[in-house]
Amino acid sequence: MRILFVGPPLYGLLYPVLSLAQAFRVNGHEVLIASGGKFAQKAAEAGLVVFDAAPGFDSEAGYRRQEALRKENNIGTKMGNFSFFSEEMTDPLVAFAGQWRPDLIVYPPLGVVGPLIAAKYDIPVVMQTVGFGHTPWHIKGVTKSLSNAYRRHGVSAPPRDLAWIDVTPPSMSILQNDGEPVISMQYVPYNGGAVWEEWWERTPDRKRLLVSLGTVKPMVDGLDLISWVMDSAGEVDAEIILHLPANARSDLRS
Repeated sequence: MRILFVGPPLYGLLYPVLSLAQAFRVNGHEVLIASGGKFAQKAAEAGLVVFDAAPGFDSEAGYRRQEALRKENNIGTKMGNFSFFSEEMTDPLVAFAGQWRPDLIVYPPLGVVGPLIAAKYDIPVVMQTVGFGHTPWHIKGVTKSLSNAYRRHGVSAPPRDLAWIDVTPPSMSILQNDGEPVISMQYVPYNGGAVWEEWWERTPDRKRLLVSLGTVKPMVDGLDLISWVMDSAGEVDAEIILHLPANARSDLRS
């Protein structure tokens, strides 16, 4: 089969679909990831073929602008008119998919360009979760932000998903949908690679705590929270490992 994976250009939406894409590939299927900007290269580094649907696009800057608007307008957790960059990816990806003709499309909850393409070309589409609490409300809310794209491409509505893939352990699943079949998947995260560091095998003389602030919080709010963690570290009797990208480490040193 030819399988198109939609990977919105943010770490937390792209990386969760890469493990399943790799699994399909090693089982002999032809797999292609659709992402944009620097995240197209990130997917390629996972050993996958990638279509860059938004060359040069800075999705992280776009997300920061969106968050600033949300705070300025006091939207809170309400669903805003934000496509999570499906709008930016739609036109090039619709044209590409019309040529490549995938047999199946897999998309995460916020990668709503996937169902649009599926509807336009009558392709089966499957949703893969990236967390615990997904509901149809999330998908439908983000899909509304693509109303102009649906009109541009002559598509009236998204199709019904063939299935939902649930990455949570069955005993912990709280997934809710509209009756689509749910396939449980043993999830092995993809987080990129690293070069072995000698200190990894050192046995600490105190408890060791690993602290990660994720990918969104430092991107949106900068280093303030990280600095607070570092300032508070002395209050804890533990060896604290703070996971940071290289640019954040250099900023803290300065």
